[in-house]
Amino acid sequence: MRINRFYGHSIFVDPLDSASIILDLGANHGHFALAMVDRFHCQAVCVEPDPSIYLELASNPKISAINAAVNTHGGPAKFYVTQNQECSSLIRPSVSETVNEIECQTVTLDTLLAEIGAKQIDVLKIDIEGLELELLTSLDQRTLDRVNQLSVEFHESLGVGSTKQVVAIIERLRDFGFSAVRGSFFDYSDVLFLHPGRLQLPWNWRWSANAQKLKNGISRRLGV
Repeated sequence: MRINRFYGHSIFVDPLDSASIILDLGANHGHFALAMVDRFHCQAVCVEPDPSIYLELASNPKISAINAAVNTHGGPAKFYVTQNQECSSLIRPSVSETVNEIECQTVTLDTLLAEIGAKQIDVLKIDIEGLELELLTSLDQRTLDRVNQLSVEFHESLGVGSTKQVVAIIERLRDFGFSAVRGSFFDYSDVLFLHPGRLQLPWNWRWSANAQKLKNGISRRLGV
């Protein structure tokens, strides 16, 4: 069982190939999506509300880009553009200075899936700067049945949400058949949710995943 990290996001790579579909919520400059495309020659859809970054994404023939943000209700919303572009968000950031406030379009995940015409998502990456908790609380069985694995960056270590809320989300997704593997050691900035049934994981998969996490952590420490 191989779990690799792509720009801070742990991914179970064994089932991925050129037929896979990657949906990247909060794509920013698309580093994660492009790394996945380069590795697996798969289809990647990047969702990014910042119009200047979106234009950069849209000009890249390797990926598809959508100029929007995902939330629970859809419609126009205020988007805070920050000095550190990775911190821009639908909620006012506290870790980077806001340099602009713009109106962006938001869509629900169900609307987005209908728009891109994907029946099944192989990897759903969620890095939406503090709105992960709200989004994951809103998803129902019908939507989650269309996702094989989720890679989520929670922001409780930055004061957006709490550890208790993150644990509640982990327990909620367990009710829908997902098991969580933490790629980060000291916080929840890298959590991979796998659906063992749909991915046909062996009985000892969790032992293998933890061993892979330890190996990846040692490699990062050694810089290899």
